[in-house]
Amino acid sequence: MNTLKMLFVLSILLFLAMPGYARDTSSGCGIGWEVNDDHSFVGTSTRGTTHSTFNPSFSMTSGTSGCKRHSLVERDLRGIQYVAANFLSLMVDMSQGQGDNLSAFATLLGCNSVQGTFGQVMQDNLSEIYPVKAFTPEEMYWKVVRKIQGHDLLAQSCVAA
Repeated sequence: MNTLKMLFVLSILLFLAMPGYARDTSSGCGIGWEVNDDHSFVGTSTRGTTHSTFNPSFSMTSGTSGCKRHSLVERDLRGIQYVAANFLSLMVDMSQGQGDNLSAFATLLGCNSVQGTFGQVMQDNLSEIYPVKAFTPEEMYWKVVRKIQGHDLLAQSCVAA
């Protein structure tokens, strides 16, 4: 029983000593940093509690709450905006497997070196990418990204994969 008590006391002491060794190296963004930006055990604990209550993922990817927008989100946002602005033209080009809009879209997705393959994959999967039912440009963009990820050559060659 004494050994158990000693182990318990030792673990408590180690736990209390940890903040002295733990230098706060978090990114400095998110709602937790808005609540308490102090570089201390209390500040770190407050941020941890706040971040576990209010998930910071959105602010970390969208560029809010003092966070920079992640480069992957920037690329996806440009792709979604391109699809929204060229929705019907892209459908025509994809049906043919080539065209200026499809070529520009492939370049935007980082598929410069494999545009022919990109066009062919888009043409072969047109009914999945542009279904008969209504959908948004964002849904179409993510369908294209999934097709790139599911194709061996495109997954290796395109940035969007």
